[in-house]
Amino acid sequence: MIPIISIIFLSNSLLTGLYAWSIWRRRGKDIFKNKALTNLFFLYIAAMLFFLIEGLPSMLTGNTVIIERLYIVSDSIIALLPIFLTSMILQFFPLHESWKKISMAFNALVAMFAVFYFTFNQLNFHPAKPYIFGPFVINTEGANPTLLIIHGLIIAVSLIIFILTFIIKGWQNSDLFVRRRARLTSLGGIFLFLATFLIYIDYVIIPAGPPTHDNLILPMAIVATLFYDIGFLFPLYLTKDRPENN
Repeated sequence: MIPIISIIFLSNSLLTGLYAWSIWRRRGKDIFKNKALTNLFFLYIAAMLFFLIEGLPSMLTGNTVIIERLYIVSDSIIALLPIFLTSMILQFFPLHESWKKISMAFNALVAMFAVFYFTFNQLNFHPAKPYIFGPFVINTEGANPTLLIIHGLIIAVSLIIFILTFIIKGWQNSDLFVRRRARLTSLGGIFLFLATFLIYIDYVIIPAGPPTHDNLILPMAIVATLFYDIGFLFPLYLTKDRPENN
């Protein structure tokens, strides 16, 4: 059996790792002097770890207990994604103090949810479930379904807020460089949202339904991979200096 989603996730892990390395190569330790770049760098690191931990186990073993234990770890890592997104918004756009407090409270709740998600699913453990279609296999999540839905909704809402903020605040800015940067970053967020939606359908909805839609899994996974690659590429524009500073 070919673990097709795992292969795709490993390719995403390699690419997000290259994106993180490109920031490090360009800025070195100076990225830690800029909070916005620091958040972007660790966003790529978190995505790289998520895709690596989510994809590698199914390539190395068929033990669904080990696979699910590591799924829980990777899900808990990517559950922190909204913290990086909201932190990037705060660094790139001046917001009212009340919005900053709301963002900080939201980030605290996200961190608490990630810890709860990890703890609950490790203590109330269910192995991953192999789903076979043709020559391929997907090891679907054994985590609590309600927590999986909440997990997905938090990430989806965070991406929508991220996209809308960069669109609205970017277009309101009179600086052409800032507008272009905001436009590309929001476009990246749209691709990430679409990719996450497609993977959720591939990973959760289709395996839970009748096998009549199995032929959609592979093409949707390929499209999702392209969307992830494009989505993570556009925010790299945030690392560019103004033309007059080059």
